[in-house]
Formats: sequence, structure tokens, C-alpha cells
Amino acid sequence: MGCGFMSSKRKQAIENQISIYDMVLKTGDKLFKDGALYGEIAGESELLYFVIKTNSRDNMPIPYQKHSLKNNILLGKLTLESFNYD
Repeated sequence: MGCGFMSSKRKQAIENQISIYDMVLKTGDKLFKDGALYGEIAGESELLYFVIKTNSRDNMPIPYQKHSLKNNILLGKLTLESFNYD
């Protein structure tokens, strides 16, 4: 019986942990690449974040799939000023 109790506690602890997939990006969040400003979140849809890249000539937001952008942050390819969680 003790084993069932322990696994229940572990499961609860895992459910309470915050993951990178709980991270939310908001309009105005700045993205950095190699320490330099890469772009800024301009908006979002259900599946996409729209980023205005710093070096873009036309200031047209570029769509990025949410999971891809979060993975780039997780892998350290991009960084943020601060992390926000839902």
C-alpha cells in the first residue's frame, strides 16, 4: 500500500511542475539571439506567434508556429527578457 501512496505523491508533484510548454509569450515581448535583439512579438493566433524581426525592412510580422518558437527558446537559440507562465 505504501507504494501506491508514494506514486500518487510523485504524480501530484509532476502535475504541479511548470514546463516550457506552460510559457506564454505576449505582445511586446522581446526575443534575443546571440545577445542581440532579434525581434518582438507583435501578436498571436491559436497556433502562431507573429514576430517583427529587428532587421526586417518592411516591418511585416512573420508567423512562427508556437511550439517551434518555444522549442527555440528551450534549446537556447533564442532568449527572452523574462518568462511568463499561464
